[in-house]
Amino acid sequence: MSTFNFHNQVNSKLERVKNIINKIKAYKALINDIEKYRTATEIVLYYSSLEDVLTNYMFFYFNENIKGIIVEDGVLNYYDHTLKNVSKTTTYLKKYLYLFLD
Repeated sequence: MSTFNFHNQVNSKLERVKNIINKIKAYKALINDIEKYRTATEIVLYYSSLEDVLTNYMFFYFNENIKGIIVEDGVLNYYDHTLKNVSKTTTYLKKYLYLFLD
């Protein structure tokens, strides 16, 4: 599996693009690994936010029998993060890179 900086805290624009590509590859590999559970009759997903694309995919599209359990996010993140903080350029870059790598 590719390695990536989960919070995309890198030093240059090139490193940022590489990190996004590696994250997409890692997510795709994980989805392929869990494909065998797509038809399971009982799945429990522990999550703190549906903002993450992988968690969102798992909760809404992976399996209709999934049971979601919300866990406190404060243990995991100590930074201010809202959609206002997300760059539109980064959002579009991720979208186009995903389509290109599909």
